[in-house]
Amino acid sequence: MNARLKGLEMMLKSTPSLQGRVDLINRAAWDLRHSEPDTALSLCDDAIKLSQSSNYIQGLAEAFRIRGYCRWRKGDYDAALQDTLQALNIFQDLDNKSGQISSLNTLGHIYYKKGDAKQALEHYQKSLALNQAIGDKKGEATALNNIGGIYASLGEHSQAIQYHESSLKIRQAIRDRVGEANSLSHLAASFAHLGDYKQSLDYHERSLKLRISLGDKKGEATTLQSIANIYYNLGQYAKSLEYYERTLKIKEALGEEQSACYILNCIGNIYAYLGNYDKALEYHQRSLKLQEATGDKQGESDTLLRIGKIFSRQQNTEKASEFFQRALSLAEEIKHSNSARAAKPAASPPTDLLSSEESTLSELLPTLNRGTLGTTELSLSSSELKGYSSPTPDTADALPSPASPESSEHAALSSAIKSTLTPTPSPSVPAASASLNSSSAAEPVKRKRGRPTNVPEGVKPKKITYYLKNPVLEKKLKLLSVETSRDLSDLTTEALEDLLKKYGFT
Repeated sequence: MNARLKGLEMMLKSTPSLQGRVDLINRAAWDLRHSEPDTALSLCDDAIKLSQSSNYIQGLAEAFRIRGYCRWRKGDYDAALQDTLQALNIFQDLDNKSGQISSLNTLGHIYYKKGDAKQALEHYQKSLALNQAIGDKKGEATALNNIGGIYASLGEHSQAIQYHESSLKIRQAIRDRVGEANSLSHLAASFAHLGDYKQSLDYHERSLKLRISLGDKKGEATTLQSIANIYYNLGQYAKSLEYYERTLKIKEALGEEQSACYILNCIGNIYAYLGNYDKALEYHQRSLKLQEATGDKQGESDTLLRIGKIFSRQQNTEKASEFFQRALSLAEEIKHSNSARAAKPAASPPTDLLSSEESTLSELLPTLNRGTLGTTELSLSSSELKGYSSPTPDTADALPSPASPESSEHAALSSAIKSTLTPTPSPSVPAASASLNSSSAAEPVKRKRGRPTNVPEGVKPKKITYYLKNPVLEKKLKLLSVETSRDLSDLTTEALEDLLKKYGFT
């Protein structure tokens, strides 16, 4: 039992009032919502039972609200929706504005994850109105950023910028420096998507200075990574490498091994593109060693493919075949493992009040809160970095950014496995781009035109315009176009569906 739970147990023993015990349990559950969500859920269950037995309506609403938040974090969106709606209804009956705001924020997060941008926007707007009504400037700024994030996720970046700028003004006025850094990062992401890299870099640099002054190492690393991505997109590879190296040092110091592997592969991919294969292999091998040590099978398989591709470019078919085969074997192992895991029933959350200590390390710093009530912006994990902006937390762990070398290389790597036995060397990189000391940037890679897949004879495929009626799919297609560096306008529906499935957007 950890110190926090021991302390809770002692306080519960010395608190005779059932309502006081409920408040203690709810506060502990809220404090553990990121680091130990299973324990938090168990505490919420106990708080609900105690609240119902003592007819403590305020405590019941709090417990439902926190449980809904935890279930959202764990991806159980339907259950989260049910809990949070119950909390909202009770808070409305009690005329508890803070409770309503927190519940509305969580509902916005849930609907966003369920792909219902309209409902998410509606709930964030209700949160904004309530914050303005009670004069909560911090909450107002958070709601503005969440609304901006929804517009950004739909590709409406000009609209997103208006909301993020409004949020920034408030945060500067109330001297909320953490919030100011986040608003600056949101603005940087939106300007990058509009192709205004100069403006984007300016906002990122301002955010970076704030994060350094605040000692926010996670935020500093995220901002450095975003700047590195922009320089990569601009073809300024020396600058990109400089910022990736700075990112890597922080990630390693923080012990963020999975993120460090991602950055190592980004650096390796740049060196590979520049034709410096020895350096590329050095960084990919470092990534591979770390992935093997941490048991990251999927990452290991991807890195093996990258190494195989480099040997293929060097026309070392024996080595290339070896790494392709290792990647293929590992991919099969992962497939079988996932199938076996899916066949097993999911474990139930622990029900004993203080028994569970299962810890899930959070990427987030403590979020802003009012007592046990939190007004947070929606979290975006690093695995969701698909090159678009979305509602993110006040402690912005992984803000979206333009395509990185790690993601843009993925399309080419996925085809490498097909040449497992007889890998074909890739065209060599032009000499002009092979040196980091070159005074001019390498020519940007041209986009490849998409090609329709075969369809049954007599069947007329639907065109891409079919998807334009569906904002969620339209957004995914835009992301897919960025990630694969392809023009998808001439693809059939069947071809688009194949690509969406292949790159994990379905």
